[in-house]
Amino acid sequence: MSDKSSFVYLVRVTLKPSKSKGHKVRTIKKSFRFSEADYAVLQEKSALAQMSEADFIRTVLHKSTIKIDPRKNENAEILRDRNFALNRIGVNLNQIARFANQEDPSKLAILEKLTELERLIRDL
Repeated sequence: MSDKSSFVYLVRVTLKPSKSKGHKVRTIKKSFRFSEADYAVLQEKSALAQMSEADFIRTVLHKSTIKIDPRKNENAEILRDRNFALNRIGVNLNQIARFANQEDPSKLAILEKLTELERLIRDL
């Protein structure tokens, strides 16, 4: 490979069982391929964090958040419909609560039911 841009680094991460108390036993061994630029970023960031490359990768794995494109998520339509339905329920509950809070003692039963509904929705 004479072209530097097509050069690929192979980083082998070996997860050995840890003898330290409280650490999980690491028995799975994986290999990753990086472009030259990606590997340089990994080296730089792990050095800045004063971590080994393997520890840096594990930290990123456990502590980072990846935004998932809803178009690639099989459940996106279901989640969108569920959120819409929950929003409509919340709007309706607010309207009922406003009505129930008009200081009419006969509306106390409605207020109690609203509180019960709110608890049920939170448990979803």
